[in-house]
Formats: sequence, C-alpha cells, structure tokens
Amino acid sequence: MVWLLYIGLCIFHLTMIYLGQGDLVATIKPSLMPALMLVILVQTRLRNKWSIALIAGVLFGGLGDLLLMYEGELFFGLGLLAFLIGHLIYIYLFAQEVIKEKKTHYLLERPYLILPYIAVWIFCINLLSKHIHNFPGFPIYLYAFVIFLMSILAINRWYAVSKLSWWTVFLGSLLFIVSDLSLSVKIFITPFENSSLLIMSTYLAAQGLIVFGCLNSIKTKH
Repeated sequence: MVWLLYIGLCIFHLTMIYLGQGDLVATIKPSLMPALMLVILVQTRLRNKWSIALIAGVLFGGLGDLLLMYEGELFFGLGLLAFLIGHLIYIYLFAQEVIKEKKTHYLLERPYLILPYIAVWIFCINLLSKHIHNFPGFPIYLYAFVIFLMSILAINRWYAVSKLSWWTVFLGSLLFIVSDLSLSVKIFITPFENSSLLIMSTYLAAQGLIVFGCLNSIKTKH
C-alpha cells in the first residue's frame, strides 16, 4: 500500500506539470522523495547497511530536488553535488551486492558493454562544452561520468541478484541518464516543449525502479 502513496504523488505531480500549475508543482515536489523513503523504511525497517544506503541515496536525491527549485549558480552547484553523492551511494550499494554474493563480475565477461557508455559520455561532453559558459564545466563532466558509472555497475549485478531486481535497477539507471541529459539540454542548450514533464517523469520512474529493484534484492538475500 505504501507504494501507492509514492505512485499517487508522482501522478499528481506530473499532471500538475502538464497542466501548468506551477504553484502546485512546487508544493508537491518536496514530498516525492520522502514518500519513497517511507517505502524503504516500511519494507526494511532499516535493518541492515543495504537498506540504510538505499534510503541515503534517495535522501540526497530529494535534497537535490529541493536545491534545484531555486535559481542561481550556487543552488545549481549544490543540487548537482547532492545528486552526485546520491549516485555514489548507489554505486557503493551495487558494488557491495556483487561482492557480498561472491559472484563473477558480469562486466569481466562482457567488457564491451561499457563501450556505448564511453561513446555517449564523450558525445555529451563535446556537446555541452560548446554551450557551458556561466558554470564550470568540470563538475558537470564529473557528474556525467559518475551517473554513467552508476549504470555500468547496475549491469554488473547480473549474477548477484534476481532478474527482476536486475532489470528494474538497470532500467532505472538508464532513465536517470535520460532525465539528467534532458535537464542539461534544457539548462545549457535550449528549452524544449514539455521538457519539465520529460525530466520529472523519467526521474521519478528512475528512482522508483531503482528502489523497487534494490528492495527486491534486500528482501531476498539480506
């Protein structure tokens, strides 16, 4: 039932974005990640380090959400830092799942799966470097590297978790990349129609899928 709270809030939030109800969008946004944290709390009671790491990752995502609601380079930089920490926590969580299960690293068998990430990262850096003028480029390039690394380590979970857990987390990691790339285009290149709806729908789905997949892993193995 607690999942229905998160899903309901997400649907309401996205509907208000579509309808252009800015005040309601701003009002509901701070409650989205706390609702997802409540899901984790109810289902795990924070009984182990994996559940604590998961709720911490969502917490920093929620903090990033709040900071990006304000304008200015300072808030953007702090929001970027909050999301960066959240992704680093996810990276830790994904890596620990593989280490704990003492499973073969999937990417050692298929290292070529990393190549598309490298290609897309280089493409993004080249694209953004032509448009970033009022903000240091390095933090953005570093953030892009970390989020791609997060998705790469989601792939590496193949042998360590159930297929349901693997697919939901992997899809969530890809949606996170789509959301952040869309945000970068909107901020640094050009706003586009329904950009906010695309950014938030992929972001909320990403967080929900990652949490769902990790909870599946936590409940079945830890």
